[in-house]
Amino acid sequence: MRRLLPVLLALFGLATAAAAQLLVSPPRPGEQETAQAGGGTGRFSFVGALRCAEAQAIVGVRIARGPLLNRLALGCAEVLCVAGHCRWRADELDWSAVAGQRTGEEATLLCPAAAAVAGFRAEVVPVPGGTAVRSLAIDCAPLTGREPGGAFAVASATDSRMMRRFVPPGPRPERMVAGACRDRAASAVSVAVGAYPAGFAGDGEHVRALSMFCPGPAQ
Repeated sequence: MRRLLPVLLALFGLATAAAAQLLVSPPRPGEQETAQAGGGTGRFSFVGALRCAEAQAIVGVRIARGPLLNRLALGCAEVLCVAGHCRWRADELDWSAVAGQRTGEEATLLCPAAAAVAGFRAEVVPVPGGTAVRSLAIDCAPLTGREPGGAFAVASATDSRMMRRFVPPGPRPERMVAGACRDRAASAVSVAVGAYPAGFAGDGEHVRALSMFCPGPAQ
């Protein structure tokens, strides 16, 4: 959340309940952050990184949206790699990494069983004080193995064997921000959730900004 840092530093100086709930989580050593979608000033109920448990990969997202994206949950699953073939099982999905409110229309976006999330495409729209995320698609890349440090290797976007694909497919939004990891699955999604009275700029809470952390280079 690079563009939110000055806002967060100011909020930490306020003796309010909202400020006390803030959580800043920068990339870990060795991680790189993708482009950030959304941002600006305001009040935040959560700022931090959503992560899966160790040995799990991010394989999908569950969202809720009204005029804006109100909630984001990560679909996490353990990946088994045998002889260069890696897969995860739908019956082992975990949805415990969550930010925002469960209000509005819900949708679940999952990668194929042999792929994991390696990027995103987000539509952003103006809101008071900046921009916010309106819709989200995920970039699924084929899993190719597990590295000694724990990262999941994926085929690059230019790999001739199989191309990445956005889920769901669709036309490019007018105001779109995209980010992707180069050759590894994403290790976290960094999220800032704006908190407002119900009916203002969304349904109470919305995803004001998001980006991904990559275990290695980002595109």
